[in-house]
Amino acid sequence: MDPVPAAGLTATEWKVSQIDGAAVPAGFNAVLHFQGNGTLTGSLGCNNGSAQYKHSGHMLTIGNMVSTKMACDQMAWETKLAAALTATQHVQLTGTNGLALYDGQMAVRVTLQPR
Repeated sequence: MDPVPAAGLTATEWKVSQIDGAAVPAGFNAVLHFQGNGTLTGSLGCNNGSAQYKHSGHMLTIGNMVSTKMACDQMAWETKLAAALTATQHVQLTGTNGLALYDGQMAVRVTLQPR
């Protein structure tokens, strides 16, 4: 697995395109931003959230998400996204200029595309 430079994470906002191998439904607009100070912020689809992250090479860990508590139609997808993010252990650039986030068993949990 090739290392991902810090600028590869922080240079853009990332739109969530897949969670656990399933394409997110139309209208689910989760967007994440890895800030240079080790904070992940963004929209989880309906609620806004943040977490601390640590990145080194291809290693990436994300802490528990703290988020607002609005109810919406796609809460199941938000819950899946939050669980997949906290399970993340590795990151890889994809051939489509995107990112793939892997868990400890090297299963792709989240796929991101530049916004």
